[in-house]
Amino acid sequence: MRHYDLVLDGIWRFVPDPFAEGELRGWNGPDYENAPHWREVRVPSVFDDCGPGMAGYEGTGWFRRSFAVPKDWRGLQVRLRFGAVNYTARVYLNGILVGDNPDGFLPFECDITEAVRYGGENTVVVRADNTRRDGEVPGPQRGWRPYGGILRSVRLLAGDPLRIRTTRLNAWPDGTFVLQATVENGRAETASVTLDMVIEDDRSSWRGAFMETGIVAPRQSAEITVSGRVTGITPWTPENPVLYRARLRLRDGSDTPDRTEIRFGFRRIETLRGRLRLNGQPLLLCGFNRHEDSEHASLCADPEAARQDLLRLKDLGANFVRLCHYPHDEATLALCDEIGLLAMTEIPLYWWGDREENHAAKLAAARRQLTRMIERDFNHPSLVFFSVSNETHEANGLVAQGNAELVRLAKQLDPSRLAVHVSDRWPDHAHFDADDVCCVNRYPTWGARQWGGEPLIEAKDGAARWKDAIASLAARYPEKPILITEFGYPGIAGVHDGGVSEDEQARVIEAEWKAILSHPSVAGATVWCWADHPWAEDDWLRRLTTSPFGVVARDRRSKLSLSVLRRLFRETGDRPQLLLRRPHLNGLPPIELPEGYTLRKAVRSDAEGIASVQQKAFAEMTWGIAEAQQWLFDDESVRSVFVIEQDGRVVATASARLLPDEFPESGYVHWVGADPDHRGKGLGYLVSLATLHEFVNLGCRDAVLHTDDFRVPAIKVYLRLGFRPEYAHATHARRWYRLAASLPRLDLS
Repeated sequence: MRHYDLVLDGIWRFVPDPFAEGELRGWNGPDYENAPHWREVRVPSVFDDCGPGMAGYEGTGWFRRSFAVPKDWRGLQVRLRFGAVNYTARVYLNGILVGDNPDGFLPFECDITEAVRYGGENTVVVRADNTRRDGEVPGPQRGWRPYGGILRSVRLLAGDPLRIRTTRLNAWPDGTFVLQATVENGRAETASVTLDMVIEDDRSSWRGAFMETGIVAPRQSAEITVSGRVTGITPWTPENPVLYRARLRLRDGSDTPDRTEIRFGFRRIETLRGRLRLNGQPLLLCGFNRHEDSEHASLCADPEAARQDLLRLKDLGANFVRLCHYPHDEATLALCDEIGLLAMTEIPLYWWGDREENHAAKLAAARRQLTRMIERDFNHPSLVFFSVSNETHEANGLVAQGNAELVRLAKQLDPSRLAVHVSDRWPDHAHFDADDVCCVNRYPTWGARQWGGEPLIEAKDGAARWKDAIASLAARYPEKPILITEFGYPGIAGVHDGGVSEDEQARVIEAEWKAILSHPSVAGATVWCWADHPWAEDDWLRRLTTSPFGVVARDRRSKLSLSVLRRLFRETGDRPQLLLRRPHLNGLPPIELPEGYTLRKAVRSDAEGIASVQQKAFAEMTWGIAEAQQWLFDDESVRSVFVIEQDGRVVATASARLLPDEFPESGYVHWVGADPDHRGKGLGYLVSLATLHEFVNLGCRDAVLHTDDFRVPAIKVYLRLGFRPEYAHATHARRWYRLAASLPRLDLS
C-alpha cells in the first residue's frame, strides 16, 4: 500500500480577469508565455489580498503553480483536493480540464490520473469566480463580504484506486454504533474486500474489533455497513468531550489498499416533549454566531484564529456555536469535537426570494450543497444542527415550500441530527412544521432604532417585545423547542456614549437575554455575533463596511458586553426560582400533629416568634419583627398565616397567599419555615398542608409555590404533598434533572 499526501499551499501566480476572457487568452494552458509576469500570491488567499487594487473585487481570477510527480506514482490514482474555492471553480492540469465545482465553501476533488506527466513538471491552473448570479447558492444576496479565491488548502493525493471514499459513523450513548463506508473501486476488475474496524479510546487502548465483507464491481462503488457495541464508554458532552478513534483498514485478500481513521463520540441529540435533550438530559444552549473571518486571513481558513476564538467562547461559559452562514473549514468542527462546543452548520442559502425568481435552480443548488455538507461533516459529535437557510422570504410560498423540502432532505440524509431553517419572518410568516426546532432571529431594539423611527427606545422595551413574540410562537408550536439563533446590538469599539456605544450594546444584550430565557419553551440563545467582520458593501448601518455587532472587535479586543455575557452565561440568566404546582386540591389528608404541638392562625403579635423561626430557616436573609410584619401581615395578598407552637413558642410557619394576576385560581404557598431544632417531626409538611386546606376554603383550583435548587429537604416535603415541577423558565428543565438523583419521588416524565 502506497499513499501520498502533499500540501500545495504556498506561492502561486495570480491574475484578475474582470472580462472573463482567460480561456480566450490561453491562460489555462501550461506553457502560457506571460505567466511568469503574473503576481506572486500565497494560497490560500482571497482576491482582496492578491495585491494592491483588489479590495472588494467580484469577478474571475486565475491561480497557477507547477509541481513534480515522481515516475513511480504510475498505477496509483492521483487526485487534486481543494478545501474550498469561492464561489465556482474550474481546474486545468497541463491544459486539460480535469474538474469544476459550483459550490463555494465545500471541498472537491479532481481525478488527474490520466492528465499527469509522471517524472516531470505539471502545471495546475484554477479559474475562481465569485460573480453573483441568480439561481446559485448563495447567489446575489448575502450578508458577508463576498470574498473570492482559493480559501482553503490544496493537496495532491495519490493512492490505490480501491479506496474508502466516504464514512458515516453513528454512535449512541449505550455504546452501539453503525458505520456506513462507501468503497470505491477504480480498478478494472471486481474486488472482494474486507473492512476491519478497531475502536480505541483517547489513550489508544483497544475497546473492540469488528469486521464486514463486500463485493465492489469494477469502476463502481459499494456500501459496507459495520455495526456493533462497545461496553464501558463515556458519552460525549460539552462538559466532558470524550472522543474515541475508529481505525479502518480495507483489505483485498492479502493486500491493504487503504486505511483511514475517524475521531468520534458517543452521543444522542433529540427533541422530546418540547425540550432539547443531549444523551437524555435537558439541554440549554448558550453561545455565539461566528463568521469564518480573521484580521490577517479574511475568509480563508485560519485554524489558529479559530482555536483562539473557540477557546475564549468556552471560557466565557458558552456551550454552542453557530458556524454561520456557510460551511466552515473542516478543522473548526474537529476543534469543537475536541473542546466540547455543540455546533450548527449551514449552507449559504441567504435571503432567498428577494429580487430573485429562479427558484427551481436555486433549490437544486441548495439540495446539492446540503447533501455535500452532510457527507463532509457527518462524523463530528459536536455537530447537532444542520441549517438549510437563513432569513429567507417566507411570505413567498415557493420559498416556504423549498425550506420544508430541504429540512426533510437533511433528516433523510442524517436522521441522527436536528434539521432546521433559520427565520427572521416568523412573527408574521411562521413555517416550522417540518423543522425539529423553531430557529428564529430578531433585533427588536436595534430594528426600532434603525428602521422603526424609535431612536430613544429603551432596552427594556425591546426585551418586552421578545417576550410577547416568543409567547405567541410557543402557543403556535407548543411541542417544538425555540432556539434564538440571532439577537444582539451594534456597539462600535471604543465608543461609550450614544446609540451605537459599547455601553448600549451591553445593556441591550443583557436585557434581551433575560427576556428570552424567561420563557420555558426556549432551548437557548445565540448572540449575534462573536467578532466584528467585513460586511457586504451595502447600506446596513450608515454605510459602515465592518459590522460592529461583535462582542469583540475584529482584532479580538474585548468590548464591554463580553464581561456581561461571561456573567450571564455562567449564571444562565437570573436563575429564577423553581416552580412547583399541585394540580388539584382533592383528597387532602387530615392534619395530624405530633403530641405537644398545636396549629393556629397567626396574629400580628406573633411577628417576633415567626421572625425567630424564619431567621433560622433562611439564614441567608435578615428576618426581624419589621420584616415579618411587612412581608406577612401588611401584604394584602397574604390571606392567612399559620403557625405551629410547642409550649407557647412558634416552631413552624407558612402563609397562604393569592396572586390572581400571576396565578389565577391558584393558591400560593408562601414563606414555609420550621425550626431546625424540631427536625424529624414533619412540621414543614403539616404547616404547608394547612395552607392547602385553606386554599380549599378560599375556592382555589390548585396550589403553586416557588423554591430554590439547594432546598432539597423542602422539595422532598412538597413532592410528598403532591406538588410536581412546572417549567416556567428556560433553565428549569435542566435544573430539575440535576436534582433528580437526590429526589426519589420526583417524576419528570
